[in-house]
Amino acid sequence: MNNPRLNRVLQYINQVGFATTNELSEAVGVSLQTIRRDIRILSDQNLINKYHGGVAKLNMTATSSEAIAVNDNHIDSISSLPESTNNQEQRENMQKQLALEVVKHIKDGSSVFIAIGTTMEAIAHELACKKELTIFTNSLTVANIIYKNTDFDVIIPGGTVQRRNAGLVDRETESFVQEISVDYLLFTCGGFEESGNLLGFYLQEIHILKMLLERSSHSFLVIDSGKLNKSAPIRITNLSEISSLFIDNKPSEGILKIAKLNNVGVYIPEK
Repeated sequence: MNNPRLNRVLQYINQVGFATTNELSEAVGVSLQTIRRDIRILSDQNLINKYHGGVAKLNMTATSSEAIAVNDNHIDSISSLPESTNNQEQRENMQKQLALEVVKHIKDGSSVFIAIGTTMEAIAHELACKKELTIFTNSLTVANIIYKNTDFDVIIPGGTVQRRNAGLVDRETESFVQEISVDYLLFTCGGFEESGNLLGFYLQEIHILKMLLERSSHSFLVIDSGKLNKSAPIRITNLSEISSLFIDNKPSEGILKIAKLNNVGVYIPEK
């Protein structure tokens, strides 16, 4: 009999690369005792690397990896992932085109919160064409890009910097977010269900995003189409609750229908 929880644990680890035991427990929604037992099972099957206080995914080849289903007593191979045709240059170009499209919809003189992520960093590089913006961000990378390339006011919270992505998501960040309201929130997500649910992996980051969604006049989701139908363990919000979707390729008719019914703008850069 398949064990869906073990599948979720393994998927989470493979997506994020490394996770602490506490983070896994929160992400999957089980006790520390249960997650430690799951880690032991996956480690015994040589599916993950176990370290003191955390776990990491196994090293995979650059060209392909094998998707697996975890059963109670054995591992079943279910699919083989094809070699990626998108090299780094193509990905960076896609992010640049998305960024240019987003920037078109930001008015001069407005306040903008830019969340964590490489797509957000691409947007930061393209903002120099705007005038008199006030930038809020919990990404030190984004703050540094804008500080070096513009004369905008850049405001960041205090707190502890995550080594994983140079982001700030602790209690000081929460207190900071509670005191602001912005014209635009720019953010991304880890997965996008056909139902319109936007998903993520990191509980603290998602908590900050939910707070920001309540404090922004316009919320712009910026993703590549590879996120469509991709799973993640934690719900952020639904497409129906945001202002606009920026995506590199046309989404499904079902997603377009949700957007139309809820007056959500859908913007696709010209190729």
